[in-house]
Amino acid sequence: MEVKIPELGENVDEAEVLRVLVAEGDRIEEEQPILELQTDKASTEMPSPASGKVQAIRVSEGDTVTPGQVVLELSTEETEEESEEESEEESEKESEKESEKESEKESEKESEKESEKESEKESEKE
Repeated sequence: MEVKIPELGENVDEAEVLRVLVAEGDRIEEEQPILELQTDKASTEMPSPASGKVQAIRVSEGDTVTPGQVVLELSTEETEEESEEESEEESEKESEKESEKESEKESEKESEKESEKESEKESEKE
């Protein structure tokens, strides 16, 4: 999930990042302060919009940011659960494919054996 700078207020187009309050790999809670911002009108803390794990920080102290700018990547619990489910589904699909391949190989072997038997029978007739 991309975390973006929210609207900063009327007639406020940018802010300076005073402090980054989290680090990559941190687990954070919804509403936990993640950045301290300074506008020309006030200093404020920016809360996290969701709980999760900080994957990447896209800003540094001293950077100027604008509303809508991505400041960090957050993997939410939902995202992590979805990833786990997708991995499980992919594993199941791979297992099914392997089973299908094995079944196909067995079928091919049986067909080959039957063909060999038929060839042997024909040879015996001659």
